[in-house]
Amino acid sequence: MHDFPYEVIPEGQVLCADMSSNFCTTKINWDKYGFVYAGAQKNVGPAGVCMGFVRKELLGRHMRKDTPMLLDWKTFANAPQTF
Repeated sequence: MHDFPYEVIPEGQVLCADMSSNFCTTKINWDKYGFVYAGAQKNVGPAGVCMGFVRKELLGRHMRKDTPMLLDWKTFANAPQTF
């Protein structure tokens, strides 16, 4: 598949993608995605490193009150990033 068929996404749904295999190898239309994650070991960094890219309007919008802190993207967006 050379291009994602964006027209198949139902209206109001957020598109999430695993781009471990093509991150930094192709141009990405970031406007189409709500969340993109990638295992960096293939293209960008050492084994075990992973990255997540979240649209700002999705931060803090988890649907459940009992969402663990480690799964709350806003927690990580506000924390200093380290390696």
